[in-house]
Formats: sequence, structure tokens, C-alpha cells
Amino acid sequence: MKFLRGIPANGFTEYDLIPNRGSTNQTPASLQIDLHYAKNEIYTRWNYERFLRLAAFLKLTPYELGSLACIPHRHVDQFRDCNVLKAGRSRNYAAALVLTILEAHVCKAFTDDIVENPFPNLNEVSHA
Repeated sequence: MKFLRGIPANGFTEYDLIPNRGSTNQTPASLQIDLHYAKNEIYTRWNYERFLRLAAFLKLTPYELGSLACIPHRHVDQFRDCNVLKAGRSRNYAAALVLTILEAHVCKAFTDDIVENPFPNLNEVSHA
């Protein structure tokens, strides 16, 4: 990931990439999991163009893909307008993970810009 003055070139900050940063409930294991998702750009990879590509691949409308990924239709409109996957005012990390899983399942034989297995290896996560 390229950085410009401490901020990633894609415009996301460390707070965008690590959703539980500063949480009083954060553990070494939860931090490792969050870092795994940030490293694989599970959230930041999802722009509206990528969303449309997955919808087209599945032969779905954007709203049908939204329903499949549990994204309310009004948030699909918000996604189209601002090009950031949100649930209201919050970033929709869960929907990004669902979309990544769907994309890996159906597209892996056809494109090389996907995360084939988005899940961290929990055997390597520190539970200290």
C-alpha cells in the first residue's frame, strides 16, 4: 500500500483499516485479525465499480447483490453516490467481508485480483 504524508494513497487512514483500534475490548488476537483484514484490503478494495463487476458476473442487479450481501437498497444507492461501502454513517466492514467471500467463491477461476481465502489462520493468532 502506498502512503502519502502518512495517509494511504487510497485516502483511508489507519482508523479506517483497523476498525477496533483503541477499543477497550481489543486483545492481541483481535488486533491480529484486524491487521490481517487490513493487509488484505478486505474493506478498502470495495468500490462501486468492483461491486458492479461482481453483480454483472453473477447476472444480478446491484440491488439483488445488495440483498444477497445483506446490504439495504438505500445503502446501495449511498454506495453508488459516494463510492464508499457504508451502513448509514458507519463503514460496513461486514458487508465487505461477505462480498469478498462471494467474489472468492465465484470469480477465483476468472480473475487474479481477489482474495481467495479472506480468513486469518486462527492457529497462528496469539490468544495471550
